[in-house]
Amino acid sequence: MNDFDVELLKFLSVNGRATIQEISQKFKINPDAASKAIEELISKEGIVFSPEINFENLWLMEFAKQARQQTKRGIIGGANEIISNTGFSEYVLKLEFESLPNENDLTKAADTKEKYVQFLATTKSKNAYGYVLARTYDDINYLLSEMEKKLSKYKFKASAIRLFPEWGFFPITAEMINSFKLFDSYKNLLTGLTKDGRASFSDIGSAYSQGSTQMLYAYDRLIRTRVLKWITYYIQNLDSYSIAFFEIAVNGIAFEKEKEKWFMRMVKADFCPYIYLARTVSPLGYFGILASQSKEELKKEIGFVEGFKNADTKVDMLDKVLIGKIGLRYFDMRYSAAYYYLEDKGLVEKLNLPTPGAGYI
Repeated sequence: MNDFDVELLKFLSVNGRATIQEISQKFKINPDAASKAIEELISKEGIVFSPEINFENLWLMEFAKQARQQTKRGIIGGANEIISNTGFSEYVLKLEFESLPNENDLTKAADTKEKYVQFLATTKSKNAYGYVLARTYDDINYLLSEMEKKLSKYKFKASAIRLFPEWGFFPITAEMINSFKLFDSYKNLLTGLTKDGRASFSDIGSAYSQGSTQMLYAYDRLIRTRVLKWITYYIQNLDSYSIAFFEIAVNGIAFEKEKEKWFMRMVKADFCPYIYLARTVSPLGYFGILASQSKEELKKEIGFVEGFKNADTKVDMLDKVLIGKIGLRYFDMRYSAAYYYLEDKGLVEKLNLPTPGAGYI
């Protein structure tokens, strides 16, 4: 990729619905050149435009729908029950095998009726990592129990660790969106955007026998409540990328100075190889994904995280994706938690950037 491609992809990472005219103005090129640049990137990288959903806020919209269907007395009396059945928690599923199962057995084991597992991949060292969405802890217990039954002929250790994402995403399926307890117009919009994040509202609406005005309202509402962060994209063609999963267990406050240096390294990079990063509480630390088109650059970054003095790091190279997609993209790190963290400490320029998404309809 040349520098222009990288900058364009960074812009589209949080402005995936920007029009050709807006892109041409942003990069000072004519509309034909802007259109051609996007078409070439879509073809070469296998780019799919997709919504990025904020699961921390989703429960609010689900609660609002259920509350609207009840009387005030019913809301007060049933609030605890309603809240306990709204929203999703995010988990990393880790399976450590003595001997890796065949792909078909592993895929079937993760394929439960509720489709909790949105992503699953094997690694070079007989492990597997998955991304899981679940409403309750009982859902996680059920998933692990079902997988243990289906993989009973294999010796392995299974664990699910709660994730608190800093940035990055896993594209989710239309089937998962359909399980959201939202009004149909919201679900239809998100499903349509999952198929094509740059599709017009009239095209999305007509596919579900709804008007463009309903879709526009739903989009505006989801953006304003931050259930929908923005329209972004992911790269499907992974052949030219080296990808690694990592887990970091930190030594509390002693890690803070190293964290500053680490986050500064990320936000200053031309391309940040940390395509996904989430905090974990047990163990206290981070789970993340590294990706680079340069094996040497990836090796250098792995060496950096393995060199932390106040943290223990485990790294495992991706072997094969079995379920779902990795949200590999060239993210604009000015919108990352790393930048906000450094901004609060006065270590980087305070930008006060406008919230992306709302202006691009």
